[in-house]
Amino acid sequence: MAVATGTLDRLPAPTYSAAAAVCVVLATPGYPDHPRTGGEIDGLDADGQSSAAVDGVTVYHAGTARPDPSGPFCTAGGRVLGVTALAPTLAAARANAYAAAEPISWEGMQVRRDIAAHAAAGRPVEELVR
Repeated sequence: MAVATGTLDRLPAPTYSAAAAVCVVLATPGYPDHPRTGGEIDGLDADGQSSAAVDGVTVYHAGTARPDPSGPFCTAGGRVLGVTALAPTLAAARANAYAAAEPISWEGMQVRRDIAAHAAAGRPVEELVR
């Protein structure tokens, strides 16, 4: 908002962390060309976080809906959730992100398990682009 209001110069300078981060994207069947939506998502708590409750992990919602505020979350887009872990090393962040993603599911859910491993091996992720 500070950029939009011209007050960015009033904010403190950003700070950075030495932690590694891994975000595992959980996608709908048919993504990216024809994502199928409306699937009920299992494995999330009432706040929309992983039922695994792994330290340092946050589940970001990108393509979800919750028609009933006390009901389940449902898929509403192609890239549905970003399960993001912060940890001291890339290997630990990767392990934590996948541990938190493990209980989350819906019919036809897609998840790639090769991208962070590829990066951890020092190989360019551009090799993985279709």
